[in-house]
Amino acid sequence: TPSLATIVAASAPRTAKAVTETTFPVNNSLISSKSAFGNSTPMIAPRSVLEDRLSTSHAGTTTNDISMDTVTAYRREQIQSLDMIDRGDVVLKFVDHRRSKIQNYIHNISKTYPIPVLCIAEGNKGAKHRIRVHFRCEVADDHCVYDSNQVFSFKTHCAPIWLHLMFLQMESVSIETTGQVVAQCSEAYQALSSCWSSLPSAQTRNRPFLELVTSAFPAYKEQQQILKELLDARYFDSFSYNTVLHKWSCFSCSHPERVRTILRPDSPHLPVLEGQLKEKRGRWKFLKRWHTKYFTLSGSALICREEISNPTEDKIISPALDLRKIRSVKSLGKGRKSRKSLPKAFEIFTDDDISYVLKANDQNKAEEWIQCLQIAVAQAHKER
Repeated sequence: TPSLATIVAASAPRTAKAVTETTFPVNNSLISSKSAFGNSTPMIAPRSVLEDRLSTSHAGTTTNDISMDTVTAYRREQIQSLDMIDRGDVVLKFVDHRRSKIQNYIHNISKTYPIPVLCIAEGNKGAKHRIRVHFRCEVADDHCVYDSNQVFSFKTHCAPIWLHLMFLQMESVSIETTGQVVAQCSEAYQALSSCWSSLPSAQTRNRPFLELVTSAFPAYKEQQQILKELLDARYFDSFSYNTVLHKWSCFSCSHPERVRTILRPDSPHLPVLEGQLKEKRGRWKFLKRWHTKYFTLSGSALICREEISNPTEDKIISPALDLRKIRSVKSLGKGRKSRKSLPKAFEIFTDDDISYVLKANDQNKAEEWIQCLQIAVAQAHKER
């Protein structure tokens, strides 16, 4: 037939016993192969075989040994890997297009609210699972109360807001110091994501961490929630914003002259602060009553004495409390609307798991006792 292209392939000279004639149709009809000594039988070859044959040179050397199926699978894997890279770079692209916006936001909000330096998940995942946020003094002077060894922390009900702020702070610092964006695969990002994954679904609303960090920045409503938590935890009793250094500073770093007055290395036993405090004592919790006593704070201990008319006959009713054994001092005034609030009161926690609840005559005096105790305790721990 004129429309057919005929190829005659001989496996030997003309003395060979068998010659096979194969015809490849121009159209889409079947490939037929017949022997010179027998009937023709139809044979269907796959497309890959046909293309392999067409890619064979006249000398019989194959120029393409990879089948079309292998090529297709390889291309599919490449496309999938590129898709995963694109999805993994969502954080990188999101932050990279908002560098100035993120930096301006953090610069403004950090003047009003501190941002945690660490978050730790506590307890098993469930309804009572909580995140504890940790704060440090950003100045960290010689007599700093909340340095790398001592932190201010509390359990939060607003973990999504704090985690979002920590992410924005992380990116802002990285852009300012290195000019680079913290990628999604970094350890810092994964640490925040791990805290998010440990939260119950009631807080995450089944959202991935990626959706949280690429959402709108915490606005006024969310900021009021974290402000309430900071007030309840009495954060502002121990910290204040330094407008000169643009950092959150503890009382000790904000008032170094007061620290030098409190700390007297040459006379550690001289009184730093003394006066009347009411101690809540009792064998049973519901029978505890306030008892007025006279307390003296020195650079090494807190001493309690019985309140009597003649000061020369004062008698120590309990051993001096070594400041090195005090773990923390916490204000108990959580606000007027709180049922657990004890205005003008504070609590001392020791390494022996013993707590002392004390109350001053007014709020200013209570704050003075708390600040002096914190400074004296911090210095005592450094001299350990």
